[in-house]
Amino acid sequence: MKHPLPTATVRGNDASHASTASSSGRQTKIDFSTRLMTDNRRRKITDLLVNFVVKDVRPISTLSGEGFKDIIQYFEPGYTIPCHRTVWSNIMHQYNTNYQKQLGVQVNSLQNDCATRWNSTFTMLERLYEQRIPVQAVLTDESITKVDVRKSLTIREHQWELIEQLILVLRPLAKATTIMCAELHVGLSFIYPVLLNVCDMLRVTGSDLGAIRYFKDMVRKELVKRFKLESDILADSIPITACLLDPRFKHLKFLPENIRADALAHLTQLVGEDEEQPATTDPGEGEADGGDNQSDFGKKTRLENDFEQLFGPHYEGAKSKRARMTNADELRDYHQLAHIPTMDNPLKWWAQNEGSFPRLAKLAKSYLAVPATSTPSERIFSLAGNTVTRQRSSLHPSHVDALVFLNANRKGNVNLIREQDID
Repeated sequence: MKHPLPTATVRGNDASHASTASSSGRQTKIDFSTRLMTDNRRRKITDLLVNFVVKDVRPISTLSGEGFKDIIQYFEPGYTIPCHRTVWSNIMHQYNTNYQKQLGVQVNSLQNDCATRWNSTFTMLERLYEQRIPVQAVLTDESITKVDVRKSLTIREHQWELIEQLILVLRPLAKATTIMCAELHVGLSFIYPVLLNVCDMLRVTGSDLGAIRYFKDMVRKELVKRFKLESDILADSIPITACLLDPRFKHLKFLPENIRADALAHLTQLVGEDEEQPATTDPGEGEADGGDNQSDFGKKTRLENDFEQLFGPHYEGAKSKRARMTNADELRDYHQLAHIPTMDNPLKWWAQNEGSFPRLAKLAKSYLAVPATSTPSERIFSLAGNTVTRQRSSLHPSHVDALVFLNANRKGNVNLIREQDID
């Protein structure tokens, strides 16, 4: 015999109302339509459904039944039952997490490979090797992995050894790529010190597997060929000149003595071709810093001119010293200084020593500003593509330019425009 649905409605949690309705013989009807469905509540209900399937060993298709959907719709009108794939994904997440905890392995999910980002291959292999024990446990569990699937997915012992050695080879390459593609430091002068060291790390050892030996040889040959590491014109290349102008690598200790001499001769030629003699302090610095700094710079310059007129030939100042310094003197003094630590910023060093080496400082501004890779510009293109979408296809080109520029050059502090500042 079917029972009719309750007809009375109780609003609130007043127990006296509920008892009164019960004693009077009226059935109560609870109104769930006014309950707010938050993201936290939605996740909690999904977790309860997953636990229902796991604890009672129910098929996931139970959640797709019309009767079950009617029950959920009645009690939670704002909730939509997730699809079969989502429920199964949650079940596997709980399963893998429990396996990882029981086996004492750090709880991390596996990573996928991306065809356009080779570093993702290294990340995928590294995470797979880290989770090899729970992965093997899942593959050998007949309740999770079918027999025919297990045969095609099982990784043999020699394959794990190959992955382990391949990770060791790929790790320095991945680190080098990450450093080269960064935008917050000078990267052009990193190219040859890093590449030459990586090539040394790619030399074959006796413990390498056959596949690893072949991989090392191929990668090393491609690096030598692409970056002309053994070419006669290496000393005249832009990255080597950037190394000479970088106070961290100016001594070129990573190169043979003959290439160092050729590179230094090329830099001497570049300095000689520059006929302009920059001042000790760039007037543009005062303009960029603000009116106070500009006025201080003007006062200092006028005072120096006054002293030069008063003392005549007996005056010894930075300006007269620079006038007597030749290109060879400047290069010699610069080269004799000790190099700075690798983690220091060469741009700050040049900002502090520009007055002592004005000719080299001018070249440093040109060479050290060159990015090591095209990744920064590609990020701008990706940002523009994410800005001009199908939903925002009517954006004016000037607005797109402003949005992309501000996003790419944004800093931690945002200067808000006040209404009174607008014309």
